[in-house]
Amino acid sequence: MHFFDAIFTAASTQNDLYVGEGSRMVHGAIAGISSCLFVYGLSGSGRKHTLIGSNGDGGLLPRIIQGLLEEQGRAGAAGGFAVFASVVAACKDCVEDLMGGGGGEGGRGGDLGE
Repeated sequence: MHFFDAIFTAASTQNDLYVGEGSRMVHGAIAGISSCLFVYGLSGSGRKHTLIGSNGDGGLLPRIIQGLLEEQGRAGAAGGFAVFASVVAACKDCVEDLMGGGGGEGGRGGDLGE
């Protein structure tokens, strides 16, 4: 048996996704809870659109980052907090760091067995 916190359909908007899931991640992170956004699906199923969005309609990732930065700005006078993030793509036996700039330190792809 499987349990889900929420189910989103093709009619769901990027804002629906952020309000339903992304904002909870932001508030959890502010409370010190580590978060993981895991996007899974077949080719062409909308993973990239869900994660990144399209022109003028940001997906979960930019909305979550914006939410974290807004909270960080509000907390600035009270000492603030640090935000650390990584974005990786895993396909078959390879992991690629999507924030590392395509090579060099912090930007190499690697085998899952490493």
